[in-house]
Amino acid sequence: MGERRKDKIKANAYFCRINPLSLMEVLTRVVQQYDNADDALAFLVKCEPKLKSNDVAVALCWITKGEIIITKKQDVRATKVISFKITLVLLLEWQ
Repeated sequence: MGERRKDKIKANAYFCRINPLSLMEVLTRVVQQYDNADDALAFLVKCEPKLKSNDVAVALCWITKGEIIITKKQDVRATKVISFKITLVLLLEWQ
């Protein structure tokens, strides 16, 4: 088995063991290292399915996306859409 394949298997095993909220807290630090907003957003979209078991982690992912969109792209409209989604998810979570 190739080295890249082994590394990928190890990475997937790590993602399965970590608490989704803790994973998202780590990912927020990783995303800050991206210079390109599109790359950072693509990375978060790729990681989002790993967070789906925890609504708060998903909301934090969306908050991070909104932060990237508002600070690096200056797209207020897209940020408002994300803000609305976050509000709905958190309201449903705490009812």
